[in-house]
Amino acid sequence: MRKEPSALAMEGGAHEFDGSAFKECFSLSWRNPYVLRLAFSAGIGGLLFGYDTGACVLLPSYLPASLF
Repeated sequence: MRKEPSALAMEGGAHEFDGSAFKECFSLSWRNPYVLRLAFSAGIGGLLFGYDTGACVLLPSYLPASLF
């Protein structure tokens, strides 16, 4: 039987998914609102940074050359 490449790359092979660790981590984040606020603000900050970077890169192409 041929194994998947990802299973061969993992030490010990592929394991079955156990949802209890995910549920524990998710419930812990709801009990600690600081983590949620931090993750939300980091996500919004990343989106705004990416938007601003794209706008600053494209802006010179719309400005007249006399401004440079």
